[in-house]
Amino acid sequence: MSIGAPYRTESNYRYSKTGTAYSATGDDNTEGGANVTLTLADADFWSFDCGGGHRNIVLPAATTVGAKVVIANASDAAENITVQESDASTTNGVVGQNEVGTFIADGTKWQHFTGVA
Repeated sequence: MSIGAPYRTESNYRYSKTGTAYSATGDDNTEGGANVTLTLADADFWSFDCGGGHRNIVLPAATTVGAKVVIANASDAAENITVQESDASTTNGVVGQNEVGTFIADGTKWQHFTGVA
């Protein structure tokens, strides 16, 4: 591996929303009124516009040590993204407007760090 070589291809970072389904179409920002449930096969990076209300993102099970998800809240108003564990009821963290949250699996649960973008 050379310096600067990507760990994954660009397509793993780009998702867009069409109706209620997400697909890899080349747009790196999702928006709209749907909550999102991620799998380990989904993108590592999400830029999310909540589209007028608070939203939930459910992380996959944290069984893969070192797996990571980065969530940027690109909302144009004070809308929060509540990030939940795979059980969809345990809150792991909240990513506010203009914040970025990094979530890293330790094999049992997700550790997170949140800061201003």
